[in-house]
Amino acid sequence: MVVDDIPISGSAHWNGSAWLIVLNRRHRAPRQRFALAHEFKHVVDHTTHSFLYTGMPGMSAAEQAERAADYFAGCLLTPRRWLKRACSNGQRTPREIGRLFTVPVPVANTRLTQCGFAPRHRRRQRVLRIVVRTRLLRRCSRRRTRGTL
Repeated sequence: MVVDDIPISGSAHWNGSAWLIVLNRRHRAPRQRFALAHEFKHVVDHTTHSFLYTGMPGMSAAEQAERAADYFAGCLLTPRRWLKRACSNGQRTPREIGRLFTVPVPVANTRLTQCGFAPRHRRRQRVLRIVVRTRLLRRCSRRRTRGTL
């Protein structure tokens, strides 16, 4: 069921005879797909929730369940094998992966990182190059000044 007036992306409810997953109509298709998969994981875990998610230091049982649902949805919508193929075909940015798999860009970014396919951050590489060049220039200038004295 898709509705307009819910303040969240989705939710799952048992109505006494069947599960009902409600999605926010105002969200775009990638977000709705992710919310549907996320809520489906909650439905799957419903009968085993109490012993699957018991909490741990720094994380409550509810947070564990949410993280598991996020991970499940990411894996379902962007399987590692398909993601690897996409990356080998040149689609490596989160935006490209998001479009290809119809998932939100943050989900694509997370999956790229989880699977070890995340591209290196170009800005960081550029900064490192500048630092290395600056250090080399300083060394060269020191050698030149020492040689002239």
